Amino acid sequence: MLKLNNLSLTIADNQILNNISVEFFEGEIVGIIGKPASGKSVLLQTIAHYYKHYIGEILFNATPIHLIKKRNLAQKISFQPQSLFYNNSITLYDYLLSSRIPYIVFLSPFQSYDYDVVNTYIDQFELQQYKSKPLMLLSSDI
Repeated sequence: MLKLNNLSLTIADNQILNNISVEFFEGEIVGIIGKPASGKSVLLQTIAHYYKHYIGEILFNATPIHLIKKRNLAQKISFQPQSLFYNNSITLYDYLLSSRIPYIVFLSPFQSYDYDVVNTYIDQFELQQYKSKPLMLLSSDI
């Protein structure tokens, strides 16, 4: 479970997040809706611990995220801004496979289980027709 308690964030004297309290439960698929520049991405980045100077609590399974080791947190929470792709030719499949990096031993190859996990998610979210396409060619509204 992910729980936000009275989460607030100010950046350069602008309050971006104001006293947000919400709980997300395992297995839920949640959409975050809001006007442009309303703080949706900043909220996700704060949850992923990109912004560390927030007020309030972010708890993952009742543990404050700042107490969770980076590798362990990366296994549970990931955020990829829509506008930031390091490799313009990376396919959706390879990108999803890269999300398995926190689970492997440093410089070790991916195992069959890693490929199985990626294929399961591709099937679950019905992304088969997109898996070989470069991310940069995919619309943000799929």
